Amino acid sequence: YILRELPMLQVGFWEQMIGLTMLGFFAYLTYLSINNNKDAFSSKNINHSFKTMGLLALILIAFVSMLFILLPPGQLTGAAQQQKNNGQVTTKKGYRTL
Repeated sequence: YILRELPMLQVGFWEQMIGLTMLGFFAYLTYLSINNNKDAFSSKNINHSFKTMGLLALILIAFVSMLFILLPPGQLTGAAQQQKNNGQVTTKKGYRTL
């Protein structure tokens, strides 16, 4: 219901048919690629993929943690700054506010 009110998301009948046709085409291509490459879903390959994604997730968590550690104490921007000041936006030298 909410999505229909947005003008950029309103699509007509033919746009929906084109979208469904493309969805079916890509589903068929996925089906063909899985049938032609059955060893892609072997337990060895899946374990390797899970290890790689886990390592990348840990690296991302460490990177975001370092960004928070490097953030100067007391520096809040945007919604956090407004919430801290009871909804009033205050500007301090060197700080950005929304």
